[in-house]
Amino acid sequence: MKSLPVLTERQLLYYGETPIAVDSPEWDDFLKREIHFKFIPKQQGSILLHNISLRCNPRSNANYWYAIRKVNNRIRQEYLGKNVNLTYENIVNTCHKLSLGDYEYWMLKNREKKERQANKKYSLDEFSKVLKLLSNKIDENYDGYTEKNAALLISDVLYLVTKLTN
Repeated sequence: MKSLPVLTERQLLYYGETPIAVDSPEWDDFLKREIHFKFIPKQQGSILLHNISLRCNPRSNANYWYAIRKVNNRIRQEYLGKNVNLTYENIVNTCHKLSLGDYEYWMLKNREKKERQANKKYSLDEFSKVLKLLSNKIDENYDGYTEKNAALLISDVLYLVTKLTN
């Protein structure tokens, strides 16, 4: 059984082959064919950085990468993005996040969740403006639509949007 490839100091050590530089064409080729590797960070100052696993979730249209670390029997997982987003800086920043203590990590996750929800509410306001414009267009341009049909359509769309954003 082969050991996992290891990324450290901007170089990927890969099964005894020549090291691969991050952000090089060889790096891109590696990301297209592999689905799992380890990152061993360089220790900096008083902050203890922990090793993380990087795993790919291949889909039909792209590869989606995640950083994973187990702490106190709980899995911490952070989304890194597609192959093009998998830069050394992105990996290091995620490693810093996954190396936080329990309290700091979960407080940060909670804050990020609240920010995402706030962005959804803003999007809902924008969407309601679009629905009002749509309603006006239906009333003006579509002879086949009755006011009742248009109102039902809009209420159905609003119901779905409310369900999706909550």
